[in-house]
Amino acid sequence: MTWFEDPIEPNAEDESRLGYLYRSVSGRYHVGQAGIRFIRAMAWVVLILSVAGLVWPSITDQVSAHLVQQPLADQLVTSPDLFARFEQRRLIAGDPMSRIVIPKIGVDNVVVEGTDADDLRAGAGHYVGSPLPGEAGNVAIAGHRSTWASPFRHLDQLVVGDQIELHSPVATHVYTVVEGGEKAVQTRLNDDCAPGAPCWVTADNAWTVVDPEREAMLTLTTCHPVGSARQRLVLRAKLVSSRTTDGKALPLPTPIEGPLPPGPAPSGAVPGGV
Repeated sequence: MTWFEDPIEPNAEDESRLGYLYRSVSGRYHVGQAGIRFIRAMAWVVLILSVAGLVWPSITDQVSAHLVQQPLADQLVTSPDLFARFEQRRLIAGDPMSRIVIPKIGVDNVVVEGTDADDLRAGAGHYVGSPLPGEAGNVAIAGHRSTWASPFRHLDQLVVGDQIELHSPVATHVYTVVEGGEKAVQTRLNDDCAPGAPCWVTADNAWTVVDPEREAMLTLTTCHPVGSARQRLVLRAKLVSSRTTDGKALPLPTPIEGPLPPGPAPSGAVPGGV
């Protein structure tokens, strides 16, 4: 008995499973040929939608990688106008502002300015109101975990000491993963991250994770669990070195003294869902 070959005779012993289902339904509920055709059509609709649900993330990943990421990567290294806007802190939504490279988990994605849905289709987005890479304070970046290049899908695999690089138009900054500290204690919801892992899971509205800091820090946010926007997974890192594009070492920024500047303005859920 096969799944997709309908039986020739209503009572054939080698009828298909779908054929047996059609005959059983029609016999019990007196469904005619039109009804059987409708049931068959609905079965195919369900099958097609199920397959589409499985392949859609792969499609969006390909679109992001080939149609969105490459032009942004080119602009990041060739546009004098972008360099000027970066140095003058006049970036607008959608501008490429850095590349994020996480060697351990194979991440190499352009980060654009902004964290709206359109911005995150590029792969990752910089929270407006947070510092630029290499500056003192809490640089905050959001990225999807299931679609649109899913740059942060494997953040939960990082351990303390792993490197995260931010390549801006003017310099490269290296951060190392650290424990979440007091923010993790205050906002942790569960132990979904592996025992001892520096990441932690928060509610989807835990905006305090991207609050300003005095030292040069980096906070990454994404959705949790994979495929759901129900919660957020958070990871933090600390700036350890900076160098210009021609390799000259730069001094680390002095920690902020006095009142902290305002951070990203909360608006709805923390970015990075799905």
